[in-house]
Amino acid sequence: MIVPIILWIYSLITVPSFLSKFEEKTIPSGIEICEIQLLHLANKIKDTEVDHEIDNYLPAINEVLDGLSKEAFRTAVLKERRVELAFENHRWFDLQRTLTPSQLTAFMNAHGAQEKASPTVARGGIAFNALDYVYSDFEYYLPIPAPQILINKNLTQNPGYL
Repeated sequence: MIVPIILWIYSLITVPSFLSKFEEKTIPSGIEICEIQLLHLANKIKDTEVDHEIDNYLPAINEVLDGLSKEAFRTAVLKERRVELAFENHRWFDLQRTLTPSQLTAFMNAHGAQEKASPTVARGGIAFNALDYVYSDFEYYLPIPAPQILINKNLTQNPGYL
């Protein structure tokens, strides 16, 4: 019976000293966090040593890229990404990043018309519906999940979604 009382008294003595070790601090804003991360990144870049073994390859790289316009280089990179990352679901985000909503709508609807005219996948006798492969500008943006809208009353759903 004495042991529980001693433990209780000990807990009364030690818990406040434990709590007194914490300090109250303000939570940094998003901008402050970004500034700190950028500072760390800048220091890492500054301290990075250049590997001069690459110097031997630079003339060959410059020779390959000589005369290649910015747009031609961009097109070549996107084509390479399309081929190399074909089954890794990067294509949609590449299209979103490189096209405007109206360009993406035109591209997707043209692809849809081509698919309806000559399907690449057997449909098992199921006919195309009028809404199959129809893409609208609002689909450029994804819908905001309903739970997030419930949590933050300042959020509104992206246009086109209920």
